[in-house]
Amino acid sequence: MGAGRGRWWARAGRGVVDLLFPLTCEGCGVEVADGVLCAACGRDRWVVEQQVAGCSVCGRRWEGGAAAGVDLPGSLLVCGRCRADRPPFRSHRSGLVHGGPVRELIAALKYRRRRELAPRLADWAWGGWSGCDGDLLVPVPLAAARLRDRGFNQALLLARWAGRRWGVEVEARGVVRRAGPPQVGLTRAQRRINARGRFRVVEGARFCGRRVVVVDDVFTTGSTVAALARALTGAGAMEVRAITLAYRE
Repeated sequence: MGAGRGRWWARAGRGVVDLLFPLTCEGCGVEVADGVLCAACGRDRWVVEQQVAGCSVCGRRWEGGAAAGVDLPGSLLVCGRCRADRPPFRSHRSGLVHGGPVRELIAALKYRRRRELAPRLADWAWGGWSGCDGDLLVPVPLAAARLRDRGFNQALLLARWAGRRWGVEVEARGVVRRAGPPQVGLTRAQRRINARGRFRVVEGARFCGRRVVVVDDVFTTGSTVAALARALTGAGAMEVRAITLAYRE
């Protein structure tokens, strides 16, 4: 089959799927053209770009003492927390705020195995972005036991969406994660200790000189992203950035 006909069949196939299984709002059930919530259910209320500006490193909004930003060369703003303890990643960016329906939808993706939500959430969070400022996407890996239990890695599903959208290579086998207690429910200090040394770069993985973008679902304290960034820079990555669906305030 020629390339032109292959594209035609792909478009036709998507049209049939959309006809038989139309997208519906996860909040009220009405049919929507794209995304996971209709306008009436407040889809746009959770988009970061519609909120106030945030830290150029961790990406958090300016609120409270931890967000006491100052002007730096290049008109960048860095919060007090990142100034006092600079993360090992260059920047983090989220598309959504983790709360309300965003929190419920991400939980449904991860814990109720709603895999079909991954591309819809990715499009909601990142669909308006022009790219990710890197040449390699690395999804945060799951420990082997958790991957077997869940059946998929949600970060890998998100990274594949981003890779197709932006034409960036995805590397999902270059890093492994050792088993350990989950981060959920831990304090900031506990998360940092719990994540320390959790990731190991596989022998032969080629990160040297690469601009790596770590992909995950939720950014809470940044401990997981930081631990993975240390492993990647230790393996020669030129720089590490991170993107997530949502950040938790």
